Amino acid sequence: MSWIAVGIIGAGVVGAIGANMAANKQASGQTAAANTQAGMFNTIVGQEQPFLQGGYGAENNLNFLMNPNNSDQISNYIQSLPGYQFQLKTGGQALTNSMTPGSGALSGATLKSLMSFNQGLAGQYYNNYVGQLLQQAQLGQNAAGNLGTSGTQLGTGIAQAGAAAAGSQAAGIVGATNALSSIPLGMMMASNGGGGNYNWGGTPSSTGFTGAPLAGGS
Repeated sequence: MSWIAVGIIGAGVVGAIGANMAANKQASGQTAAANTQAGMFNTIVGQEQPFLQGGYGAENNLNFLMNPNNSDQISNYIQSLPGYQFQLKTGGQALTNSMTPGSGALSGATLKSLMSFNQGLAGQYYNNYVGQLLQQAQLGQNAAGNLGTSGTQLGTGIAQAGAAAAGSQAAGIVGATNALSSIPLGMMMASNGGGGNYNWGGTPSSTGFTGAPLAGGS
């Protein structure tokens, strides 16, 4: 085989290797991009997790408060809230002193006022507690919305990067195949046969090519 033939074959092999290496490099970068986006989503999930859990808890407590069958438990819970007993005691005492100066006797009007005060205080604490739960539930809802948006955006990016990596690998295979197919078949057969130099009657793309060696060599 002539040095020219060796050069042609070598160039084709080198081209095939280069195409494959370039494709692998590009695919690796695209895979890394997909992994980075997946890591970003996992980080966001971790950051939003406390708000999600708090939102779930708030929803459960709201459902409990809205159930009339739980009225006794709700009343006991409201009375256990921080500050409630203190305001009940001091407010009731102040009301009693203002309505019974010096006598200490509780009239019907005083008892009625105390009852209204107690009910109003319980209602105030109940409404405040419900408002706090609603705010906490809103934080959980916002966190869930953020996760949904991030999941859609990053998931799309991951899918696109994965598809691009697969496309790069496929392009590398095609490029390597094209590089190898550019080598004349006769030269390839001669390089494998090791039987000397042959004239293979042209290349696979030439008119009248038979694929069989002609007499003589070069």
